[in-house]
Amino acid sequence: MTMPSPTTHLLECFERTLEDARFTRSEKRAINQVIREMKWTPRLLEQIRAGLFSMARHRPGAFPDEWIEEALRCLPSSIGKTPISKVFFSPGEGPLAALRHLIQCAGSSIDICVFTITDDRITSPILDAHQRGVRVRIISDNHKAEDSGSDIYRLARMGVPLRHDCTSNHMHHKFALIDGNTLVTGSYNWTRSAADKNHENILVTDHPHAVRDFKKEFNRIWEEFSSCNT
Repeated sequence: MTMPSPTTHLLECFERTLEDARFTRSEKRAINQVIREMKWTPRLLEQIRAGLFSMARHRPGAFPDEWIEEALRCLPSSIGKTPISKVFFSPGEGPLAALRHLIQCAGSSIDICVFTITDDRITSPILDAHQRGVRVRIISDNHKAEDSGSDIYRLARMGVPLRHDCTSNHMHHKFALIDGNTLVTGSYNWTRSAADKNHENILVTDHPHAVRDFKKEFNRIWEEFSSCNT
């Protein structure tokens, strides 16, 4: 009898917990035992993460957000790789090209928290990602969404979940999280002026501490704005 590979065995263990979208103590012990015995590499970690999101997306019913978060917490947070940071400046195509590349390569999720989006060269790959099954969420400013040329409500009409503030103050953040492990942040507005005229910057990094803190902030604002986006 051929034994399944450790990767297959681990995904099978996770799949059993997906039946009720809960982790019992015995299920967690079994998963942790398999994880301890595996020889982890960055590529293997990404394969397992992709496998978990694939299982979650194909489960009947609503996407099991709490289950996927719990499953990802079981995995090693890093495999000893040095965090990477890259900086891009405008005027020029650097920030735009970096944003488009990251959005086009997203495999599981894109969380966007930006003041506004008016550049169709960014809007188009966001819609493409949404249509190919990537989970996209957008937080933006309520007043800027009303501006001529804004693509915020267009994205919402296409089914992209949107939340915005409901005050006279501004939601002025400009950051995004790609697949939960890559952060894009900086002064760069997602507009043509930012690319073609303004002096702007973006930082792209996978530093786990920065990613963790921005992820926490995104989720905090997403919940804060839930009361006025019903």
